[in-house]
This record gives sequence, C-alpha cells and structure tokens, in this order.
Amino acid sequence: MKRAWYCLFGIAAVILMFATACKDPSSSRSRDRDNDEDDFTIQLNISGNIADGDNVTASPLTGNAGDSITISYTLAGGFLNNRLVFSGTDSAITQVNAPGSGTRQYTISGADASDNIITINAVFSHSNLQLDTIAFADSHNENKIYGSSPFTKAITNIGAGAGEITYSSDNPDVATVNSGTGEVTVLKAGETTITAAKASDGTHEAAMTVYKLTVSPLQLTISDPVVTTTKQYDGNTNAVAIIGELYGVIGDDEVNVSLSAAYNSAAVGAGKAITVVYFISGADADNYIKPVNYTTTGSITAAPSNIPRQTIVDFEADAIGKTYASTKGGSNPTVQVVADPVNSGQKSLRISANGYNQAAIVPINLPYALENYTSFSFRIRPTAAGIGTQSVMVYAAAAASVFKEHGFGNSEASGYNHFEPNLVGQTTGADFDSPTYLNQWNTFTITISDPGGAIKNLKGNIYVAIGINTDKTVSFLIDDLTFKLKDEFEPPPAPLPLNPPSTGAVTSGNYRNLFKEWGQKTDGEIDAKLQNAWDKLFVNGTVDEKIYIESASDEAYIFTADTNDVRSEGMSYGMMMCVQMNDKTRFDKLWRWSYQYMYNDPTLPAKGKNNRGYFAWQCNTDGTRKDQGPAPDGEMYFATALLFAQARWGNGSGVLG
Repeated sequence: MKRAWYCLFGIAAVILMFATACKDPSSSRSRDRDNDEDDFTIQLNISGNIADGDNVTASPLTGNAGDSITISYTLAGGFLNNRLVFSGTDSAITQVNAPGSGTRQYTISGADASDNIITINAVFSHSNLQLDTIAFADSHNENKIYGSSPFTKAITNIGAGAGEITYSSDNPDVATVNSGTGEVTVLKAGETTITAAKASDGTHEAAMTVYKLTVSPLQLTISDPVVTTTKQYDGNTNAVAIIGELYGVIGDDEVNVSLSAAYNSAAVGAGKAITVVYFISGADADNYIKPVNYTTTGSITAAPSNIPRQTIVDFEADAIGKTYASTKGGSNPTVQVVADPVNSGQKSLRISANGYNQAAIVPINLPYALENYTSFSFRIRPTAAGIGTQSVMVYAAAAASVFKEHGFGNSEASGYNHFEPNLVGQTTGADFDSPTYLNQWNTFTITISDPGGAIKNLKGNIYVAIGINTDKTVSFLIDDLTFKLKDEFEPPPAPLPLNPPSTGAVTSGNYRNLFKEWGQKTDGEIDAKLQNAWDKLFVNGTVDEKIYIESASDEAYIFTADTNDVRSEGMSYGMMMCVQMNDKTRFDKLWRWSYQYMYNDPTLPAKGKNNRGYFAWQCNTDGTRKDQGPAPDGEMYFATALLFAQARWGNGSGVLG
C-alpha cells in the first residue's frame, strides 16, 4: 500500500555532496601533509601551574618546512621538583627537568600544522611532591573537520601516582569531552584545548597533559543545482517579479544546510539572461566552507503576467447619450457619453457643471484591494474655458451613497458634508485654460502611496467620483480611467475547489498535497517543516517540546501537559502520526502502552459493562486509570491507525497481531 498520508510530502529537489577534499571527515591530518612548501606560523600554548619567573618563547615565529625554530625557556626553581614538558609535534622536543634558562630546537614539519599554524604545547610543573607524568599515545595536536564522528585520544603513560585522571575542554562550544573516558564530540568549527588532568595522591604531584583540537569548516560543493525562476512583466518594459528556490541535503550524515539564491535581475523581457548566485545562510553557516560566488547563468523566457495589471474604464462599450450618476451640489451636472472629437469612432464621458460640489460617479471593478494599486490615471480634455488652475479630484467608495449631496471637494474642517477619508488624490499645478490643456487631451497620474483606512481595502464593484469643485461653469471630457497594480504585487492563489475528488487516493494513486495546491510552499519546504515538527515532538525535542515519552524499553505514551496525564485521543493521534511518518518502532510502543493500561478486555470485569471492549479515555502517566469511560474520537483513531498500520507493515504477533 502506498504511504497513506506522508506521500504528499515531496523529496527535496537538490542533493548536495561533500567536496572531494572532505571524503574522510574523520581524518586528522591528511589535508596538511602536502603543505611542506608553505609558510607556517608558530604558536605556543602555555599551561600548567606556572610560577614566577617561568617563561617560554619561540623564534622565528614563521618559517617553511625544514626550517629550525629556537624555543627559549626559563624554568623557575624554589620547589623540590620543577619541569617543563613540550608536546603537539610528531618529533619529540626534549623536556626540561631542572631550573634555569636554555633553548630547545624544533624543525618545522607540515604534518604538525592545521591551516598552516603549528601549535606547540608547553606545560610547566612545580611541586615539593614527586612529579608524575602522564602522556597521550599520540602527543600530536588534533585536526578535525566539522561533521567528524566522536573520537578518543588514548593515554598510554598513566604515570606512577594513583590519582584519578579526568578530562576537560576549555571551549565546550567547539567540542565537549567525556570527563571519565576522554571521548570528544565535535560541535562546531573553531579551536579548543583538551586537557587530561591527574589528581595528586599525596605522594605524587598532580599531573596534566594537553593537546589542541582544531575543527575546520566542512568544504561543500553544490552538485547540479536546481532553481525555479519565474520572470513576469506587465507587457511593456517593467519586470514584475523574479522568484527562485534552492533547497537540499548535504553530506553522508544528512547535515541540513540553509541555502539562498541572489539574482541579477537587470535584464527585462523574453529571452534575456539572468544570473543566479547561490550562497549558504543560517545559524550554522560558519561550519561550512561555502562555494564562493557559485554562479550559473542562463536564459529564461519572460512571459506576460497571468493577471491583468491594469483596470480601465474607457466607455467604448457604452451607447452615445448614456448618462452616469453624479454628486449633487448647487445644481445637477450633466454626465453623458459622447463621441470623441479627435479620435473617430471612440467615445468619452462629458461632464458639464455650474456650481460647487459636482462630479461624475463612475462604477469600476477592482479585482484586488485598492492598497495593491500604485496609481490612478485618466485623460482630460477641457472643452470650454473656466476651470483655470482648479484641481481634478478623485474619490473612491464601496457605494455611490457615500458621496453625500454637497460633499464633493469639501474637507472635514469645512464643517459641511464631506467624504474626505475617501480621497484617492488630486491634480496640482495645471492651468486648464492655457493652450496646453484647452481643447487638448492630456494624461494625469495620481500616485496611490498610502490610501487611508476608508478606502485601502476597497475591491470588487466600487465607485469613483471624479470632477472639479468650482463655482464656475465648466465643461470637459474624461476618458481611460485606469487603476494600475504595483509591480511587485502577485495575487493570492486561487481557492481550492469546494468539492472533493470523486475518486479516493488509494484508488486513484493521487495523494493530494494541499500546501502545494495552495501554491505557497515548495516540496522541500513542506518536507522540512514536517520533519522539524516530528523531531521536536517525538525524537529530540526539549522537555517543554517533546510529547512522546518512553516509559519502558517497549512502551511509550503521549503526554498531555495541561492535565499531567495520558488520554486515548492523544495515544491514537500519536499512533496515526507514527504510521504516517513510517515509524513502526514508536507506533508499536504506543500501542503496547494503550493495550496494557487503557484497553478494557471484554472477558474481564470493568467498571460499567458498557466499557468492555473499549479504551479508558484518561490515565495517569503510571498507567493507573483516572476515568474508565471511552472517548469516541479516541476509539475511531485507534481503529483507523491500526488499519493503516496493517496495510503498511502487515500483522505482527501477540498484541501486535
């Protein structure tokens, strides 16, 4: 049987691989073996119970493979036993056993380097007790790569004393160490010093030995990246939207990495080139060596947007002589469709008015809310002098009744009727009586930058009031009233069909992914979100997140936090989640707990004979009953989950049969 519900989640489209240089992430030093010709830096890591006068330096601090480095030291006295021990290099550097000053020699070797840095550990010891010595079998510093498996560096020289040996890390953010076994777990890229410390037994002084651990970022490559790019334009020259996705899984251990893509979107139009640059982002990005400027360039085909970018009223479908409603002021204006005096065969709307507060009311249908539009434009042609420098004002409303009589053009402060909150905008600066405008067609555009609360959500069938508020007699034509959508606006997805498919998923083989049908999420995003929720609730969530609790080696329950108990709804829902996630182990543990503590065996007495064969709906976390009665939804989901499990995994034996 196909996976019942989980099949709706897709497999990530991009599989990313380890770089060739990182095929063996547990290898300690192989990547530095070929660096013998490089310029190396010498670094001293000084520790121990340092006394006044102790000192150690190295000179020179840089050099090539084969060069000699002089280590100058002063070992203070004043104690029965004094010692200076060196480690961290393949070739041993002779330790100092008596107070005084002197030198030691070290010959540079690329095998001792991590990223061209050679760290020499210098540990001072001073005591009136007998000095003890402990040492790792391999005194070399360790180089690891992010993602390496845990490792243990063995101590073969445990010294003469009887003190306990414990381990510590001075930077547990980079790596932690088991205090008893010395096993080191790598957590992130960086550096830390691992110390093995042996306690004093009263006869022998405490002893210690150290090594430096350097964790380098993991080198990544992107293999066959897949990017979904859509470039739309409004049919003219403006790019509307560029959309891209990149997602995937990296590495042998399926290390999740967040990826992003940046676009060079300067090119506009069909057939133009677009450049996509991939880069890694996310909280753990520093643990990876990113592919620098990983770029792919190709040609995409720009297509006109699948939605109209403009809504226009041009009166061409109207009959000559048709009249429109108007706002009313000192008199009623005449608002009538007439022939365009310039463009033969075309039509316009004439507004003739005498007195204040008069304008045309034009119905218009906006598919989307007004706040998603960038501008309103129109053409105007004064046919008689008299307008002068008056502004053309534009208002919008859900109903024509909003445009109160004597209200057009008035402000709220005027004290008269007004609908100022519905103002879309107005023209400024034009002298309509000048030759530039009189008996000439001119286009004006009003920017819609921040529409007020009264109009920003207007959509569908709305009304526009357009006119000039003056006491003069005016006559003018208007045409091509146009609302233009913002370039970046993309419409919400079409609603899903109300009627379900006539054929079920098992029969049709079509397991619907409603997130994907909705059009807002990719397969990779859906899959990642599902896995993240599952991990938190069932696998490795915190105490406050996890609801799946194992109570025995073969049993588990779903914890109900608000009442500190276990309920049949939670258990059966949890089983349903397990079968969807194909997790038979957790499914079986939940079912064993449910059968052991909740099931009312019909052959045995139970409180109320009607409870036999059903499940007690509420128990304490130790399995004792809080309520014997059943809960219908719990019963139905138990049955459904068991049927799904049988179809997916078959029957087991005993309780699992």
